[in-house]
Amino acid sequence: MNQTKNSKKLAEQESISYEASTPDCNTGVENASEHVDAQTNDYKPVSQALVDYLRFTVRPPEDGSETEDEIVQRYMNLLGGEESWDVRPYGLYRYRKGARLEGFYIAWDGAEIGMGVCVQISGQGCRQLERLGIVDVRTLEYEHKGTMRKYSLDGWPKFMRSLRHEARIHFTRIDVAFDDADERLHIDNMRLAILDGRLVSQFRDCRPHGKVKIATGEEDLTTLYFGSRSSDVMVRAYNKAAQQKMDSCHWVRVEIEARDDRAESMVDRIIEEGAAAAAGVLARYIDFKERGECLQRCRWDTCAWWSEFLEWACKVRLCGLAAAQTIESVRRWLFGQVAPMLAVVFRAAGSRLKTLMDLVYDGEKRFRRRHVQLLGEGYAASVLADNEPTPI
Repeated sequence: MNQTKNSKKLAEQESISYEASTPDCNTGVENASEHVDAQTNDYKPVSQALVDYLRFTVRPPEDGSETEDEIVQRYMNLLGGEESWDVRPYGLYRYRKGARLEGFYIAWDGAEIGMGVCVQISGQGCRQLERLGIVDVRTLEYEHKGTMRKYSLDGWPKFMRSLRHEARIHFTRIDVAFDDADERLHIDNMRLAILDGRLVSQFRDCRPHGKVKIATGEEDLTTLYFGSRSSDVMVRAYNKAAQQKMDSCHWVRVEIEARDDRAESMVDRIIEEGAAAAAGVLARYIDFKERGECLQRCRWDTCAWWSEFLEWACKVRLCGLAAAQTIESVRRWLFGQVAPMLAVVFRAAGSRLKTLMDLVYDGEKRFRRRHVQLLGEGYAASVLADNEPTPI
């Protein structure tokens, strides 16, 4: 198969960085590949804490030592390396220009003076930073006086500290998520406590989201929203297993979303305290209680399951563990989401196989590092071999 120069370049990069691309994770959470069932290739969720979204703005210095375009290029190099950004003549958040790369978005040329450059990192982008080691979340082992010890590299506090050193930076949003795979939390327990008046919260109300089966009247509540979209702090608790259609496992996620000044404050606390900072915010805003005799609900005892969850959340490290993507998971996504529209294109082209082959060849030309990594070292080696000059 003929490969493009771009594919060869990616393969060369992959042959160097493949083994080190997936970092080790925190205590109690092993490497992502170790949570894939050997028979089904399905991802097994684990209890973990992770930064799931980060957005900040950077203003050019007043002395003109760095222009807005230079800031854009600097963050493109940091987040994407040699990856090709999709630069667009328009942007989000009242910016006139934008550039997108899977998991990352940069906007500049604001409608008003002083808006600076906006950098947005989604959950997918956060996991990508961890895989590439830009945010180093490894757990290292070393020997001390004949005893093996572990040393955890708290990459997110360090990464945020390095950003904070840039005096012109302002954090506008951060999301921290806590995944429970050990059945500490159940959405139904939360719902029952709320309906029974056993929730003490700084939020005025809670908005449940789910569905009711008309035939049986059975209620399937999957999400609880605390706070509004316009507030500086919002909490979401939802059944992640149901969202991912993973009925055979327990996976509940609690997310804290902080904006503007609250985001600034949370980042500063995470730099000093790690995940315990986000757990502390969660405990201050939401407290599920056991009914007591005192008239003041705030003096009732906290529910055992909520106390256990908060105690764990205060100790866990901020270390995302992405669901390991496999060929089988990609195949399920392709058949489940893309197949109908792919069939439309195929039929519209007169059911010619060349249409599908052109699609495959075009996709291979646009391979990025993660695509080569998914196929493995064997593919990278075959690309290099296919591009070697043929002996005469």
